[in-house]
Formats: sequence, structure tokens, C-alpha cells
Amino acid sequence: PRAIRAYQKSGFRIIEDLPEHELHEGKKEDCYLMEYRYDDNATNVKAMKYLIEHYFDNFKVDSIEIIGSGYDS
Repeated sequence: PRAIRAYQKSGFRIIEDLPEHELHEGKKEDCYLMEYRYDDNATNVKAMKYLIEHYFDNFKVDSIEIIGSGYDS
């Protein structure tokens, strides 16, 4: 659960709950199918803010401006 929350804070979303899907040490375990969508700007902004604030000490993000559509190269 802790790893799943970390992925969600980084912009991943749960697409589907897959009960008893993965085999670990001879026992079927539940798992989630997750996705990261590059074109979901609202999620990407939240994820970027979280990553910046948690990986750089004493750094606070007040705002992030979205430039482009997400498909720009």
C-alpha cells in the first residue's frame, strides 16, 4: 500500500483492481493495473509539485504554469 500511494502521488492512477492476479511465493496476491498519462496536465502538475518539494530540501513550490499541450516536443 505504501508503494501504491507513492506512485499515485507521482501521477500514476489505478485503472483496474486485479484480485488474486500475481503469484508470489506460491500464493495468489491482489494487484493493481496502473497508468501514467502524459497528457493529463492537472495530474502532472500535482505530481511535479510533489516531486520537487520532496526531493529538494527547503524548497516550496507556490505555482506551476502549464506551457503547451503536453504533446509539444
